[in-house]
Amino acid sequence: MSNKPFNETARDLKLDEAAEENDDYILCGELQNDEGEWVAAEINLMKSLGCLNRLVPHVEWGGKDFSKSADCVEFSVNPIPVPTSEDDIHGQLQERPMLSVTIQPDWSDEQVEACVGLSDGIVSNNGQFEFRLDRIPQDQRIVKAY
Repeated sequence: MSNKPFNETARDLKLDEAAEENDDYILCGELQNDEGEWVAAEINLMKSLGCLNRLVPHVEWGGKDFSKSADCVEFSVNPIPVPTSEDDIHGQLQERPMLSVTIQPDWSDEQVEACVGLSDGIVSNNGQFEFRLDRIPQDQRIVKAY
């Protein structure tokens, strides 16, 4: 299961609220292992995502400590249409875990938001979360805030 986005074999996903109080953002839930059993899993998102609030505010895959530059962080699971074939206009709904990060740019009074699809860079490897930067195309590793 190591090549599949984790959301395809996950349930009960949430951010650990106790960790948030210490400015850690731990994604936790249950993932299926290779035998089909549900096992508890967690990953510290602070070790996979960075955040900059300078000229072009953004969240960056492969960075570190994103919450140090973020004003607000929210986790949600959103249904997103995913095409099943080239002829499929609407697609099937697939639940996508999203992290919304609100950033205060240095040059503006207005806050901006970046939404990161966590399953783009995190997989399930035998029931454990695993960050895989190589899954994300180079030109998609920076998620701009708008």
